[in-house]
Amino acid sequence: MGASWGVSHLETTGATNQAEIAQCNAAVNSGTSLVSGFGPTCLVRDNRSWIGFARYNLTDWVKLQAEYIHTTSENQLGITNKDDAFAVGTTFFW
Repeated sequence: MGASWGVSHLETTGATNQAEIAQCNAAVNSGTSLVSGFGPTCLVRDNRSWIGFARYNLTDWVKLQAEYIHTTSENQLGITNKDDAFAVGTTFFW
């Protein structure tokens, strides 16, 4: 069993930041954004994920692993989206 956590951060600067926020606000206000302000004109500022996993040895050379992944994304306006995923896989060693 184990866990991990990580963050990816994008910070725009100067005129780029002002232009990005203006485009994102325009998309949100006009209703053209795809999901809660995460349209094609809104850059993501932060992606944060944590993962919990468990591994089981089926045999000496086959391992089964299951993972739960929770991700939160935040755009330049501070609007967030959350996602949860579950993955199962095997590893073969020889």
